[in-house]
This record gives sequence, C-alpha cells and structure tokens, in this order.
Amino acid sequence: AALLSLTCDDTAAEKAADLALCQINAYRNEGYILSLYRIFCVQEHPQEITGSVFYLNLDVVEVECHVLSRKFWKNCMAIFDHTTLRILYSYLISVPPGYIWTVCPDCPVDENPTEPKDLEAAVQSLAKFNVESEQTHYFSVLNVSRASMPWIEGPACFVEFLIQETSSSKNDT
Repeated sequence: AALLSLTCDDTAAEKAADLALCQINAYRNEGYILSLYRIFCVQEHPQEITGSVFYLNLDVVEVECHVLSRKFWKNCMAIFDHTTLRILYSYLISVPPGYIWTVCPDCPVDENPTEPKDLEAAVQSLAKFNVESEQTHYFSVLNVSRASMPWIEGPACFVEFLIQETSSSKNDT
C-alpha cells in the first residue's frame, strides 16, 4: 500500500503524536519530559492486519517536569525559550548553540551538565540549602540534569539538579 499524506491537525495524526511522545518519554531516564510543539509532516502507511504505521515529523520542547517524575507530558508546563527546542525526526538533535547566539546573543545556551564546574555550582547551592532548610537530614546531589552559561553582567552558571536525602541527620555531630 502507498503512503498517504495526512494534514497535521488530523485526529489520527494527533493520536499518533501523543502515543509517540508517551513512548519516547517512557524510555528516557535523564533530562526533562518532552512535549509536543507542533506536527509538521504526517504520512500513514495502512497495513491490512495490524492497522496503520505513522511516520511523523515533530517539533518537541522540554517541559519543567523531570523524566523521573513520570508525569504525562500534557500535565507539565512547557519552557519556551531559544534553548529548549529540540527537533524530533527519528531521533533527537539539539539546535546548535551558534545558531541560538545569532538570534539571541544574551540567551543562555545549554551546555554539557557533566562539567566539573557545574557539579561544583550544584554542590555549593545545595550546601546553602542544607544549612538554611528545616529538614532533619542532609541532602546530596544525585546528578546535574541541566546547565547553562548566561551572560548577566559577566558569565554566570545556572544548574538544575536532582537531590536525594542522605542518612546523615543534622543532629549528629
């Protein structure tokens, strides 16, 4: 059977995109949940016995929910800025930082969150939290999930990280 072109607002296309995002997010174990930004190309390949196979080109954005929350992508607020747009074909690719800087020279650009300076920024931030919080135990950094370097009257370091409660009580000497 031939491939059929569908309109991007076709109900079957929207259901296929929803299913695709649910499956993609279910297998991710790092970073943030992906949400549908737009469908821009849909083809349907009807099958006689098993139903249709859909080929989708989607633009997706990261949302504020971490993948470990296992929330449904429609229940999370999208973060719309130049740095979060990811294009999904058969795989995910990032928009090159050079392109972002040509559009918005002051915008923060995501960088590799495994850099030692990013872990150090997370550790320093968490140390302040551990001192100021009323929690009974200390927390430690589990991992740095996002890092960016904006220019705010000089270079700055923004990090988002996951924490975990430790067995060390604040009452222990």
